[in-house]
Amino acid sequence: MPDLWPEELVAFRSRFSPMIYRIGKIMSKVMYSSPDLIITISSSAAEMIRKYYSPKPPIYELPIGFDPHSFQYLEKGDCRNKLITDKLYPAQFQDKFLFYIQV
Repeated sequence: MPDLWPEELVAFRSRFSPMIYRIGKIMSKVMYSSPDLIITISSSAAEMIRKYYSPKPPIYELPIGFDPHSFQYLEKGDCRNKLITDKLYPAQFQDKFLFYIQV
């Protein structure tokens, strides 16, 4: 299940915010106590869950970030040439303007 963060509701203030926040905290407490284990995507999220919800199941951290220094930096032209050489990019697009749209 995705993270439950009633603390994020503070950013969206309305007259119902206090009630929604209390309900969210209660739901989070119940949800964090019911699984066999909890997996978070950062150590700060795991620490926050431990601190504010004190769940009984173990919490594991599975970071999803990456270290940009572990990758070689290439200029745009060099990058296109490498992609063409590795046959991941068609050669006819060498001098074309490209953009990516995610739907």
